[in-house]
Amino acid sequence: MAINFPEEQLNSHFGYFPGQPGQTLDNGAWLIIRKLGWGPRSSVWFAFDVKDIHNSVAIKILTVEATQSPSAKSELALLEKFHAKPGLPWFRGHFYEEGLKGKHLCLLLGTLGPSVETLRTSNEEGAYLPLHIVKQVVSSGLSAICNLHRENVYSGAIKAEHLLFPCHEYYGGESYNYEEVKDEDGTTYPVVRSEPLGTVGEVVWNESKERFASQNVTLTSIGSHNVGDPVSAADFDGPLTPPEVLTGGKIGLKVDIFQLGLMIFHLLTGAPLLDEAAYKADPNKVLSNELKNMAKRFKSNGRVAEPDIPLTVAILQEMLALNPIARPAAEKLLEKKWIEEGDVCSCGWCAA
Repeated sequence: MAINFPEEQLNSHFGYFPGQPGQTLDNGAWLIIRKLGWGPRSSVWFAFDVKDIHNSVAIKILTVEATQSPSAKSELALLEKFHAKPGLPWFRGHFYEEGLKGKHLCLLLGTLGPSVETLRTSNEEGAYLPLHIVKQVVSSGLSAICNLHRENVYSGAIKAEHLLFPCHEYYGGESYNYEEVKDEDGTTYPVVRSEPLGTVGEVVWNESKERFASQNVTLTSIGSHNVGDPVSAADFDGPLTPPEVLTGGKIGLKVDIFQLGLMIFHLLTGAPLLDEAAYKADPNKVLSNELKNMAKRFKSNGRVAEPDIPLTVAILQEMLALNPIARPAAEKLLEKKWIEEGDVCSCGWCAA
């Protein structure tokens, strides 16, 4: 009988790393404490230096398949290039680890707390975030996007799951969310559930503007795409696929602007803008209709106050333009009033 794994499919052909609490990596240098999360190409583990408990890291362990792909080298090169840039991952080195199905590239990164998506879904009253929180998250995230775009690099995976808050835990406690299961061929796998680290000040979804001031986010998905690289729809996550990808147009930096616009709508309303199946069948028609009716959707949704709807709709219609040339560049977006209102600190004046 096949195993139904609760998270990453450990027995799949992708070759996920079968990590577990108490395991050491890199010839005994790092001790795994718990799993932080996972995705289609990797899993992420919280670990500390066996010689110094205060020296903790997040270890992103790529699947065997991802390790063997050209994008692994690109990701490694970009992490090295951008490690000191604000809003982008703090890169601390890399090593390779042998697993059950082959070699894994392991990336040492600075620890981070929960994602913006975790904050959104913590709202049990509609899974949305207030306008002032969304503006601040977007302002902070956009600064990171600007750092990529200045080097002619785009992420291609701008979404709330990839924007993480700072972390205040250096240890975080060992995980007990662990069990061993056997596959039909007798292979034993360690099943570990994800437990993200906590945020600085334990941010809540309905935080006031004053208390949320100065909360920054880190964009963890810097991608592996340089402008001009060949891409296809398979390189994008479902409804995040820009129309120019689906219609065979030219791919560039404005991909990130489109995805940021989709994220803003979802955060503010608790619902995605686009129906994935309909959008992929006729991207131009579906997107055009949604842009035309966006103000009505905001009004019927009721999460954004009516006086704030016109400016919100205006900036989203720019960001989600069918023609990527019509979308504003990241640097220009920072100058928009809607974005500037999110660039606040805790001085007591900005947030007033």
